[in-house]
Amino acid sequence: MANKNTESLLYNFEQDKEELAKIRHDMKNHFLIIRELETLEDIQKYIDEIVGDVFKINSHLYNTGYKVIDTVLSLKEIQYPEVKFLLNIDISDLFIAQKDMASILFNLIDNAAQNSSLTDKNIHIEIIQDSNSIVITVTNHVDFKPSFISKKGIEHGYGLKIINSIVEKYNGELCINDENGMVIIQIIIER
Repeated sequence: MANKNTESLLYNFEQDKEELAKIRHDMKNHFLIIRELETLEDIQKYIDEIVGDVFKINSHLYNTGYKVIDTVLSLKEIQYPEVKFLLNIDISDLFIAQKDMASILFNLIDNAAQNSSLTDKNIHIEIIQDSNSIVITVTNHVDFKPSFISKKGIEHGYGLKIINSIVEKYNGELCINDENGMVIIQIIIER
């Protein structure tokens, strides 16, 4: 069922992406028409029609250069519409498996979104690569000191275990800090 849901979300994302490409393509033509309309009422009506088409697109398009990262961010944006993702992504080549990057991001974002402060729903996601390593950092505000032990029952509490097993697979390092009302999880994976 999870695979079917993911496939459905990916299909919808691709449809939205195609629709947005069509709208972008036609924008120059729309501007030519607007320039020729004579009354303010006609101009406003035409603009309202264009805006309506744009708001039919329900997923944000990310363009990090890596489809797996773009897809994870788009899916999580749909899942957590109240959260704002603040990104700093600079990757020259993704030298870890795409499925591993997806698992890391899915679990980091889920943990941050589900435990974020009620007053500050921003999640800072930084993925920086130099010639020797990739550093993934996710930061979010919290209202209470986290315990990092799931109390949600069965089917929960695997996120950090999954992240840790992937980090160990690459002989990487996982650091978790909680200070001053913020949780900072950082992963360092050497090439």
